[in-house]
Amino acid sequence: MSTDPYHAVQQEVQTSLQTASTLRASYLRIRSTAREDSEELGWARNELKATLAALEADLEDLEESVKVVEDTGARIFGLEESEVIERRRYVGHVRREIENPPSRI
Repeated sequence: MSTDPYHAVQQEVQTSLQTASTLRASYLRIRSTAREDSEELGWARNELKATLAALEADLEDLEESVKVVEDTGARIFGLEESEVIERRRYVGHVRREIENPPSRI
């Protein structure tokens, strides 16, 4: 049986998603009170952008792991089709989360 990388990558994605959520909230809070050229706002913006970029890369890895299972066959990895469907749903959920950053980042 081949090694399934999904869960390791999913954990990285989940951690990055939580970090992005915290940074997004911080960015919005700072943006509501600071001037546009504020150093603090610039830092928050850069951190959020970097986290979203890393999250995008992790999500691409996760999508690739799902695609490998779909293309190879779930049974080779000891998975049921319902598990593959759930993985695809999770990828879609994360994709929607990262495509909804605050405007004007």
